[in-house]
Amino acid sequence: MFWRKRTPSDFAAEIEAHLALETERLKEQGLSEEEARTAAWRTFGNVTQAQERFYESGRWLGWDHFVQDLRFGLRMLRKSPSFTAVAVISLALGIGINTTFFSMVDGFFLRPLPVKDARQLVMIRSLPFGPSSFADYQDICRQAAVFKGIVAISRHVAFLTVDDVTEMLRADNVSENFFSVLEVSPVLGHTFEIESTRKDPTAVISYGLWQRRFGGKADAVDKLVRLDGRDVTIVGVAPQWFRGLQKGDTTDVYFPADRWVGKEELAQRDNRDYDLIARLRPGETMAQARAEFGTIARRLSASFPETDKGLNLELTSEAEQFPEVLRLSAELLAAVGLVLVICCANVAGMALAKGEARRRELAMRKALGASRGRLLRQLLTESLVLALIGGGVGLVLTAYLVSLQSVLLPPSPFPVHFDIRVDHRALAYCFLRH
Repeated sequence: MFWRKRTPSDFAAEIEAHLALETERLKEQGLSEEEARTAAWRTFGNVTQAQERFYESGRWLGWDHFVQDLRFGLRMLRKSPSFTAVAVISLALGIGINTTFFSMVDGFFLRPLPVKDARQLVMIRSLPFGPSSFADYQDICRQAAVFKGIVAISRHVAFLTVDDVTEMLRADNVSENFFSVLEVSPVLGHTFEIESTRKDPTAVISYGLWQRRFGGKADAVDKLVRLDGRDVTIVGVAPQWFRGLQKGDTTDVYFPADRWVGKEELAQRDNRDYDLIARLRPGETMAQARAEFGTIARRLSASFPETDKGLNLELTSEAEQFPEVLRLSAELLAAVGLVLVICCANVAGMALAKGEARRRELAMRKALGASRGRLLRQLLTESLVLALIGGGVGLVLTAYLVSLQSVLLPPSPFPVHFDIRVDHRALAYCFLRH
C-alpha cells in the first residue's frame, strides 16, 4: 500500500531492455539503427503511459492524494499565520477547558473506587440514624448470608508522633476484616487478620505517609510510633493506589477497632460512629440482600427497643447510583460544552470569511481540471489539520490544568486527592468532542 515491490528504475530498465531487443531484431532484418529504434518504440506503445500504469498499480492513489492535500493544507496555514493562530487558540481553549472539566467529573463521579470489583460494594445505612454502632455491626455480620463480608469504618482525626515530630492526619478506625473484604494487599508487611490474637494496638499506614515520614524504608514495619498519645506498632503499608473509601479524602492510618476502642464503648448501641460497607457474594442480587436485611432490621428493632426501635437498614450499591451520577455528569458536561460550541462557531465564521477570499483560487483549480470532490477533500484536509493542531495544544493545556488540581480544589487541612488524570478516557472524550 505504501511502497512498491519494484522500483521505478527497475521498471524503466526493463522497458529499455525490451526496446533494445526489438531494435536488434529489426536491425537484423535490414533496418538502419534509427529506423529500428523508431519501429521498436512504435511497436511497444506509449512508454509514459506504461510508466503511469506501473505507478498507479504500485500504490494507493487515495493515500497519495491525501499526502498532497496535507502538504498543501500546511502551506496554506503557514501563508495565513494570523488566521491559524486565532483558530488554534480558540480550539485549544475550548477543547482544553472541556477535557479538563471531563477529567474532573471523571475523577469526582464516574471513576469507581480503586478496589477490585467496586460495583459489588454496597453501603449499609441504619435509618433514621445514619451510621451504625459497632454492636449492631457485629450482629449484622452474624446474621447476614448474602454478603461475602461486611466492614465497619469510623473516620476521625489523629495525631501521629514519629521521632518527636507530630503531624495531624486522617485516620480510619476499621473492622479487622477491612483489607481482606476489599481485597487490598499491602506492599509491605501484613494486615490485621494475620495477627487476630494480638491485643496491643497496631496500624497499617498509607503509602504516602510511608514515603513522607519513613523515607520508604522497609524498617517502618514493626516500628513503634505514638498515635494520639498511645504506643502503636506499624504492621503494614497499603498500596499506593489505595487511599481509602472516601473519594477526595486520603486516609493515612488504619487501625483495628477492637484493639483501639474499649469493649464497653464498642458494646454501646447508641454510639453510632461506623459506616458499613459490604461486598455481595457472586450470584446474589440486591433484591435478595434487601429482603434479608429487612428481616435483620426487624430482629434488631425487637431485640433492642431502647436503641434500635424503628431501625431500617437501607442498602445502596454504587452500580445503582451510577445512572443518576451519569445523568448529572452529562448535564455538567453539556453546560461546559457551550464554551466549545462558541469557540467552534468563531472558527467556522473565520473559515467562511477565508473561503470567500479563496474563491478565485478554487475557481482556477476547477478550471484546470480539479473535480468538485477533490476540492472538497482539500478543504476537509485543511480543517482536519487545524483541528489536530488545536486538539494537541488543547491536550497540553489540559495536562497543565490537571497538574494544578491541588490549587483548583478548595483548601483543606488534610491532603485532598481525586483521581484526576489525562488518560485514554480523556483522550477518547477529546476526540469525540472534535
